[in-house]
Amino acid sequence: MNDSNKEQLAAKLEITKRGLELIVQESKRIQELVYHNDVDPYYALPLLVDYIVATHSKVEKTNEFLGKEKNPKA
Repeated sequence: MNDSNKEQLAAKLEITKRGLELIVQESKRIQELVYHNDVDPYYALPLLVDYIVATHSKVEKTNEFLGKEKNPKA
């Protein structure tokens, strides 16, 4: 995934580029766990979704703390 794609996806998800990099890193870690049979494939996607939701939640809380608006289009 190149930087341009990461930035576009991050904008759609309203998360930072760094947050997206962490999600990609976590997805690779989960993929390795599945590959080595440490995690049942059935639980891999829910693990990743939980991680994405937690990351997105942290970004929202950070933005609120910094006083940034979620949708500054007004």
